[in-house]
Amino acid sequence: MNFANLKNKLLNLCFAFWFWLIHDIWRKAVALVLGVLCWYFIAKVVLPDNLASRETITIKEIELNSSSKNLYVPADQEFGDIKLRLAVDISARNRAFTANDFRIVIDPAEAKTREDTIPQGEANTYLVTLNDEDIEKKPAGVKVISITPKAIPIKWENIDTQFKELNVPVQGRLRPGFTHELKLSPSRVKVTGPASDVNALLVVDTEPLLLHNNIVSDFSTTLNVYSPDSSTMQLNFDSVDVDVQITDTKSISNLKLPKIPLSLLIHPNSGLNLQNELPGSVEAIIRGQIIAFESLDLNKIKAVLDLSSFNTPGVYRAEVHIIGLGSDLRAEYIEPSICEVTLVNVKNSENVGAEAAPQE
Repeated sequence: MNFANLKNKLLNLCFAFWFWLIHDIWRKAVALVLGVLCWYFIAKVVLPDNLASRETITIKEIELNSSSKNLYVPADQEFGDIKLRLAVDISARNRAFTANDFRIVIDPAEAKTREDTIPQGEANTYLVTLNDEDIEKKPAGVKVISITPKAIPIKWENIDTQFKELNVPVQGRLRPGFTHELKLSPSRVKVTGPASDVNALLVVDTEPLLLHNNIVSDFSTTLNVYSPDSSTMQLNFDSVDVDVQITDTKSISNLKLPKIPLSLLIHPNSGLNLQNELPGSVEAIIRGQIIAFESLDLNKIKAVLDLSSFNTPGVYRAEVHIIGLGSDLRAEYIEPSICEVTLVNVKNSENVGAEAAPQE
């Protein structure tokens, strides 16, 4: 009897719960979902941060690892102390953490694309904001709450490639009167490195060329090419062939001049005119010490046909003179060296011109 009463009470209780459950079921379902979400938030977010212990770790080194070969990142950059504020889960509280348990790695090529990266006043310096993605290594059960400072200055710049002239330093000297001239093959080298350094580079030096007073003839040699900074700059070759031409400037040599316009000199009071045509220019070869050629000014050299000594009409043979050479040089060859000229009175030449004019 007692068992039957208990059974009826249980059945009545089940029916009552069922009717309560199906009554206004949508409101109860929404309340249940909200309750589950609140439980999840408290269990996963609020409680771990509130119940976890707090620690601060100081990081003294940050790794810079660029994923771009077109970006130069100096390796000796210092950022000071980076402090990480940690929340340690209950499961990890029995462990003592050190800076070696954490690793901060920044990719400048990626940091360059961040919207919060700001250029600084110093050249090629950028202020990069640190975030959780920069922490590549941290212990399990540890959460980084904050990073101090929030941003650090990092230097980087583009890689540039330019061709630079080669320069050969010379040590020693030749005997008096001898000079040297260098011909390099190749004469330029390709330099690749940080853009600011490459732009500031004027020339690239080779190892010194040694000269002494026993050298009196041409010779060839190979010289090493020195990189301005082997840690940051690369050259496309490391040696150059050099041809050295030795010249005895006190020795006598010939020099062929460019064609020289021929000028005419007639005494203004002679009353004579030139009747025939003359060559427009002459060719000349001069002779003298090689050292005198260095001071030669081609603009001052003139070819002159001097007719100032002729005072009467007639046919004459006059020499062509080269002037403006200086005292150390002389004309070895002139073509033409002599010109035949016909001189007539000015009135006769005018009459001839009038008779040749057509009648109107």
